[in-house]
Amino acid sequence: MKLLVSGFIFIIMLMGLGGTPLWAQKIDVPQTEEPPKTGPQVFRDEEGGYQLTLEKGWRTEVAVENSGKRSTEIIFMDRSYSLMKVKKEKVPADQPVVLDPVRDLLNREVDNDLHYRPDFKVISQERFVNSVGQGVMFQFNYRRVGKPMTGRYYFVQTAPDTIWVMRFTGEQKFHDPLRYQTDQLARTFKLLP
Repeated sequence: MKLLVSGFIFIIMLMGLGGTPLWAQKIDVPQTEEPPKTGPQVFRDEEGGYQLTLEKGWRTEVAVENSGKRSTEIIFMDRSYSLMKVKKEKVPADQPVVLDPVRDLLNREVDNDLHYRPDFKVISQERFVNSVGQGVMFQFNYRRVGKPMTGRYYFVQTAPDTIWVMRFTGEQKFHDPLRYQTDQLARTFKLLP
């Protein structure tokens, strides 16, 4: 009996409620399409003078600060996961000659800013090289609003008087596993002609 009822329901479904088959009613059945495959996207900051290749999950946002200066932020999923800011630093001409301007800038950054963050702790300093220069990757932990945070800064010297700094920050639980992705993103950094 069950088989008979289910067969009857199946025939009604094929015929449609009006007795005419759906294909004969010329009703378009929506086709399921595969989502477009998105590969790496090249992001060019003409005003900043650089470009990066963004992998899946990374996006850019441009904000205008109170001073009217434009600020580009590169975000992985949400700011709490990873937030990247790129800044071009000039080595002061009146600065005494130092053997390693990158480490000198890093030490100034630690002394003037990072050292004052709650629970600041250096995790590692490693040599870093990409296609436009070489420098240092500096990783540290700190707290912001009671949450454990990780910072990963890439300092790359591209000219005797120019150092680019890529500053990544995020909550430790999200940001620490992104080490490979932040390394890859920093390696795709290129200067625009």
